[in-house]
Amino acid sequence: MDEVSTSATKYLDRTGIQYKIFHHSHLPESLAEAARERDQVEDQIIRSILFRLQEGQYLLFLTPGPKQIPWKGLRRTLNLNRITLATEEEVKEQTGYKIGTVSPFGISPAIRIIADRSILNHEVVSIGIGKSGYALILRSEDILIALPNLEIVDILAQYKSSQEKDE
Repeated sequence: MDEVSTSATKYLDRTGIQYKIFHHSHLPESLAEAARERDQVEDQIIRSILFRLQEGQYLLFLTPGPKQIPWKGLRRTLNLNRITLATEEEVKEQTGYKIGTVSPFGISPAIRIIADRSILNHEVVSIGIGKSGYALILRSEDILIALPNLEIVDILAQYKSSQEKDE
């Protein structure tokens, strides 16, 4: 196993959270491939997506792998009319990580972090470590311990039920 040290691993080491580092033999071409190689299902892979709320204000949203983000639900939850995805440059500048490697661990405390409750549906999940080709494997409940200011929301469940009503 390669020795990997990133802001995320250093942060988890300081908090005492147990984790494993997974190293892909090659960069996965899809979420499905990444999940297969990690011996997981796609919902066990937590994506960390950075949004710009307004100039200089950002939000990191944690969501299970294949789920589409219901923008309307997210805007309603945040009580905002407009949000945008952060640019590649903003992601690097604000988190210290490149897109595709973003971790909620070790980023600026000024960035608000919210997560859909469904990230807790599996006992074990994987999440960005800050380096391409690698992932952190940890217990989902440890995310709550490692991120004490994490806000848990039910955007995906609300969106799904509202879609079902519309059909």
